[in-house]
Amino acid sequence: MPTIAIKRCHLTQKGNTKAFLSIDLNGKVVIHGCRLVEGSNGLFLSMPQTKSEKDVKWYDHVQITDQALKDLVQNTAIEHYERMVGVGAPASADEGAPF
Repeated sequence: MPTIAIKRCHLTQKGNTKAFLSIDLNGKVVIHGCRLVEGSNGLFLSMPQTKSEKDVKWYDHVQITDQALKDLVQNTAIEHYERMVGVGAPASADEGAPF
């Protein structure tokens, strides 16, 4: 099973972008410039992209062709983001209280 680590995560509120990330795959490849985007179906991971001047379309710099790996990378990034913003925190104020 591949090891996925989030090296950097910078939170933002620029449009639908929620965070900028650097993702480490097995300690062998680091992908900088990934974004977590709030879409109509929830959060998704967007790979670094460049806008073409010819046809005004966006093209990914990195494409993960294995669907299982793509899902693992995306889920890891979303879980990391949710921990940072406190999603899934205890429902009651008493839970986890030190007193």
